[in-house]
Amino acid sequence: MKFLSYVIITSSWMTSCVAAPDVEITSSGSEEVHTATGMILTITCEFRGLTISQMASAQIFWERSSFSSRRSDLERVESDGEHYLVERSTFTDKLASRLNVIGVTFDDAGIYDCVGEMDGSGDFYDSFYVYVTGRPEIIDVYRDVQPIAGGAVTLTCLAQGRPIPTLEWRGPDNVPVAQLAASYSSSTSSVSDSVVESQVTLYSLTSDVTGDYRCVARNDNGSRSDFIDVNLDPFVSIHQPGTSFNTSDTSLIVVSIFFINIECTAFNVPLYQQLSLEWKVQADSWYSQGYRSVTQSNKYSVTTFTSPSPDQTLGNMTSVLRFDADFSDQGKYRCRLYNDTGTQLATQTRELRIEGVPIVAVSPAVVEASIGMVYNVTCTAEARPALTDLYWARDGIRIPSVTYAVDSYSTETSVLISVSSRNVFDIQYSCWAVNRLDLDECATNVCDSVGSDLDCVNTVGSYRCVCPTGYVQNDFGDCVDSNYPQTSTTKVPGPTTTSTANTQRRSSERSNSRRENPKHNIYATTFANDAFSNTEQGHTYARLPPDPAEFPRERLQLEDKLGSGKFGTVYRALALSLSRSGKWERVAVKMMKEAATEGEKSDFIREMSLLRSLPPHPHLVGFLAYCTKSDPTLIIMEFCEHGDLMSHLRKRRPGNSASPGNALSNDLVARDLFTFALHTARGMAHIANHKIVHRDVATRNVLLTERNVCKVSDFGLARYIDDNDVYELGSKRPLPIRWMAPESLRDGVHTSQSDVWAYGVLLWEIVTLGASPFPGMSGKVVMEHVISGTRLEIPPQCSPELSDIMTSCWAMRPDERPTFDVIAGKFEQLLEKEGDYLRLDSLGEGTYHVLAPSESGERV
Repeated sequence: MKFLSYVIITSSWMTSCVAAPDVEITSSGSEEVHTATGMILTITCEFRGLTISQMASAQIFWERSSFSSRRSDLERVESDGEHYLVERSTFTDKLASRLNVIGVTFDDAGIYDCVGEMDGSGDFYDSFYVYVTGRPEIIDVYRDVQPIAGGAVTLTCLAQGRPIPTLEWRGPDNVPVAQLAASYSSSTSSVSDSVVESQVTLYSLTSDVTGDYRCVARNDNGSRSDFIDVNLDPFVSIHQPGTSFNTSDTSLIVVSIFFINIECTAFNVPLYQQLSLEWKVQADSWYSQGYRSVTQSNKYSVTTFTSPSPDQTLGNMTSVLRFDADFSDQGKYRCRLYNDTGTQLATQTRELRIEGVPIVAVSPAVVEASIGMVYNVTCTAEARPALTDLYWARDGIRIPSVTYAVDSYSTETSVLISVSSRNVFDIQYSCWAVNRLDLDECATNVCDSVGSDLDCVNTVGSYRCVCPTGYVQNDFGDCVDSNYPQTSTTKVPGPTTTSTANTQRRSSERSNSRRENPKHNIYATTFANDAFSNTEQGHTYARLPPDPAEFPRERLQLEDKLGSGKFGTVYRALALSLSRSGKWERVAVKMMKEAATEGEKSDFIREMSLLRSLPPHPHLVGFLAYCTKSDPTLIIMEFCEHGDLMSHLRKRRPGNSASPGNALSNDLVARDLFTFALHTARGMAHIANHKIVHRDVATRNVLLTERNVCKVSDFGLARYIDDNDVYELGSKRPLPIRWMAPESLRDGVHTSQSDVWAYGVLLWEIVTLGASPFPGMSGKVVMEHVISGTRLEIPPQCSPELSDIMTSCWAMRPDERPTFDVIAGKFEQLLEKEGDYLRLDSLGEGTYHVLAPSESGERV
């Protein structure tokens, strides 16, 4: 038998009897409601004291929000026929409403507002605070990867309950994880006031620790548990070398055309069995014929090898498939693991998408035509992604042609219709094909001759011809009648000749230098084409300059958000063939925010322009490209794996111990900190030497690579300085007050020596492992203190040599501060001497343990 419990609360609403807007509502105050999961909750309220005219426009309804949101997630509650039932009643002078919540869950906890509304009188409401207790519920138990022998796996458990439950992990045979032979690490954290998460990571997995792992949640109302299986069963993964595997991932693998290298790895393979890996392919070009087996042949190279693991009975088997591919090899690739009886143990199929620059061919290879006759030359181009342009050019000038698509996604054909003319000799027609990856060209050299008198010599695949008798070569290299006046463009018919064509293939994959796209030169010229010209002047075609920094946004894949700045948001991303590698490359992308003001947009564009013009340096974040042809504007930057220096330092403060699987560890020594300071000084010296003030020098704006190389970043406030080496602030906006020099705070003047002051604060951040300067002070108070001569206290762990560098940066007179070149030289000397200049073990409590959020801008 099921018992239902009811909680009924009534709130009385009071209203005066005068017309709006003088209506005043008096409620009985906030109410607290305590209930339990599975029960029925009923709360009621009344909207009283309404006049007849007010009743016509009055209504009453319910709204709900969570405790933690402060009503930011406010939503209206209506009857849904299952969980919520809202009843309304109308009387002569009041409205009443009852909200029934059937089968209460933990998610029903929160603030319930009963809202009374009248046209023109605003809203009137009373609130109920509903608290739900109950036995814990397991929300989810999952693992991050398919376990591999010798590898690690992280198990995650999410549970909900009030009181908030405790979580415990138990391994096979209900043994606590701490008593298992495997090494492990664990952590527990609160997700909300009722949800808790626990993670346990098992390292160096072997068969003796496999089985069911159970998550047990307990509180005062009882307990619940759920489990997940950790096994070392065989599984197969198809992937590109150096990339991670995923057994459930059947998405496309995008590879570059020509040489292809993909791997199939079978994990957790029993070493005592005779096992094999087999490749099968169902290419698009023979899709209807099904899968074909792939074996060692002239086209395919298949190499298979086995590698052991810490588990003596299990290992991994890898088969590497290599071949020269063309677009027709795109399709489904299947790898399966089977034993000596033919039984399949595991399999995976992946779609292989083959992309590359266009492949261009011209036909026929030889053209024989009489002077004045029309002849056709056909250019066929294959490409994936699809062609964005296909055209003919002569001497780099685009000329008219007929283009049509043969296949909507990969192949197009262009036909050049031309007329042989007596004044044209040793000309070159080039067919250019373009897609979003690159371009390719196939060229045809055409030589005019009079019968057999023409002397043409094939030199390295290109014909070089000598003018026949009666013809001379003009200044443009054309053969013209010796009796005819020479002009730059002519349309003169001549005696019958024959024309010979030799095709040349130039592929971007086979050239070390980047070819210039002929349609993008910065000048215009005139070219007369007999087949298309309607005037004696011929046609004029303009060549447009390409922007080498513009990158196609279709070749970008935005991933997770790294952070937000003043003007935009930074994302981790992948860029396809940014450095012409033909591969996806890791980058960072800064995106202008949608709600940017005109001033912020201007600053974003200014930052982009400055980054592009600033010469590269090892200690500046590298500018790679941008996307400006459509919104939002994107800046593509070098990706720094370890993030910003401030976060890096804070992670290494005492007490922030790293787990065995964490690449970070608390192993910072003084030499590391001095190296960070040296790298930053060198980067800032480069900026100062190019007449730029950064204006936001702080550890949050220094990024760290995988090899701990520091790079100055975030040029959102940077400006070029004038001939007096001064930039004066012209607008009021949030500024990094705690890092600013007295003259900048007082007069709005910024110089490279102002950046030196900020560098002194950055150095203070480094030696305190990311502490916040001037903690507990408002921006206005900091400004007053700095202008009056107050400085940050020198940390006690600093030696006199280090203190001197820091205090010299804070000299009141800018001309008494050292330059960045001098600062870099001092740190080079300290690193060479390797003295005891910084004692990290004496990092004190108090000021140096205040870690404020990373916010650069303040107003005063």
